Amino acid sequence: SLWDEPRIQKIITAKGHTSSSLLEKALTLQQENILKLDQQIALRVKTLAQLQQSYEALVNRSIVQERLKLQNDLLKRDLQAIDVRAVEQGSQPGRASPVVTDDS
Repeated sequence: SLWDEPRIQKIITAKGHTSSSLLEKALTLQQENILKLDQQIALRVKTLAQLQQSYEALVNRSIVQERLKLQNDLLKRDLQAIDVRAVEQGSQPGRASPVVTDDS
């Protein structure tokens, strides 16, 4: 790596540092900038998560609407089948005919 080159090591040693101490000094000097950058990243991650949530809600809305429509159609067919059976059972001899109303 770059830090292992003899020329770089000579310069670092001449300044009274090691690779580790130079890195520690750089981090200390740039700590405020690193914290600001970290906060900006966290804010962007939060914004992206909210954007993704909004997008998924928009995409899923049409899917949910279609699913509800299909469920309603299925319920209508079930109710129509029940009404037909009730009418058929009512027309058998010896049974009272149920009152069937057509409210549609």
